[in-house]
Amino acid sequence: MTQAIRSRPLVGAALASALLLTACGSADTNSARDGTPDAADAEPTDDHEESADDAREVSAPEPRLVVATETGALVVDPATGDTVATVDTAQRPRLSVADNGRHVLLNQPDPGLTQILDAGSWSAAHGDHAHHFVAEPRLLETTIEGPNPIHVVSNGGRTAVFHDDAGTATMFDEAGLLIDSIETTTVSSAAPHHGVVVPMPDGALVSIVESDALPYGVARIDDDGNEIARFDECPGLHGEAMTGDTAVFACEDGVMLVHGDHAHTLPYPDESGERIGELATGSGNGPDDEHEQHSAGILVGDYGPQSLALVDPDASEVRMMPLEDTYGPYALTASNGVIVLTSDGTLRVLDSASGAETGAVPVVDPFELPDGHSGITPSLIVVGHTAYVADPASSTIVPVNLEELTVDAPITTDAAPTGLVAVGTGASSTHSGH
Repeated sequence: MTQAIRSRPLVGAALASALLLTACGSADTNSARDGTPDAADAEPTDDHEESADDAREVSAPEPRLVVATETGALVVDPATGDTVATVDTAQRPRLSVADNGRHVLLNQPDPGLTQILDAGSWSAAHGDHAHHFVAEPRLLETTIEGPNPIHVVSNGGRTAVFHDDAGTATMFDEAGLLIDSIETTTVSSAAPHHGVVVPMPDGALVSIVESDALPYGVARIDDDGNEIARFDECPGLHGEAMTGDTAVFACEDGVMLVHGDHAHTLPYPDESGERIGELATGSGNGPDDEHEQHSAGILVGDYGPQSLALVDPDASEVRMMPLEDTYGPYALTASNGVIVLTSDGTLRVLDSASGAETGAVPVVDPFELPDGHSGITPSLIVVGHTAYVADPASSTIVPVNLEELTVDAPITTDAAPTGLVAVGTGASSTHSGH
């Protein structure tokens, strides 16, 4: 049965005092519900229940897909194909999964609003294993307001929503999401621009600009807002991802890796003038891989109309992966393979070491790539050994078995999908392009 979740009256997330690069700022509590305790004063919750009254434990992860549409979002159970909840929004939302792998942020730039959906599937680490839970999805009463929210970054249990038209980000600890009350801090980059803030364990990385152009690097600040390092050798910064403890930024002349108080740039593999604009990281294999969380894995990014670029921090290189056709979405698999949906509707598997194509399977009808960033194309997400391709032309989600390279029966959605993420996978994945 489909559960309809209607948006409650908008509750503004009061922005905290500005946290400037050279000044401290206080964090106000955003409590969206009368009588709800502040996140800082709340009693700890049991790891297994995580504040969901109707939560039930299951023997293995039961992932859910969250699908953006023109008027909201759908929560889909891929095991049954059922839509278990719908959410109405004021604008077609951009979807981002919080670091906890459970909550989905629904960014709506025009109304300046970010709503938060508990998609109702998650895992909780418990010693050398994990417990897995499902519950009814629910839209939190907590919201975040700010002009033109575009780029969302979650890392280390904290999330930052950057508001381009203000040049500030609202940052908060995700623990408050469990009680529907977050304590927010405003991080300021000093000027409106298409920017990004990356939460770090002891502060943040903040994009820096001279005007309203693209950033030329990032500053590292501590939790008191003091600048402790500046990395200003990333002209045209556009595209960010975290891999292990390393922040990766795409620049006009290469890829900048920031680790602690140090940074270096990996040059692009040729002099074609192309550049990476978006980066994707692997989804990992779930809680059993937690001991490897500090090592840097490979990333893949767009690199011109008919090639991808593989970023290998351990090898300190960027490798080009030529394609025979233009392409839409791409991703890394759990085994660090690369998959890409080319515009002829074929899902192609590439070897990450050689770049050679190792398999291909037709998935959707051919599609055209839109001009600019506002058009709609198919979306792609990897969950374990299954890839899900959301096709707006047919209003379906097509599962692809990556081990056998076979296509399973498509899942029909109630509206044309415009974006796709997954929760409850045991590990979070990122495909960001700020």
